[in-house]
Amino acid sequence: MNVGSNVYMVFQGILRFGTITKKFKGPDDWAYFSVNWVEDDQYKKNVEPFLKREKHLYRGDELSLVDADRLSRV
Repeated sequence: MNVGSNVYMVFQGILRFGTITKKFKGPDDWAYFSVNWVEDDQYKKNVEPFLKREKHLYRGDELSLVDADRLSRV
């Protein structure tokens, strides 16, 4: 995964799609990413109000790359 990669994640049953905007290595040797989520209204309405703080960084194992070829066959 690199800057510009399209990714997705599922959080409490909500499917989110976005584009990686920043990547860096954390002190724990994990890759961390900043993501620009698109059309994220359901998450903002149903999850964000209940979080203690807004999340801006995602560890590499929380994200999956979007496979455009696979999606086009669905």
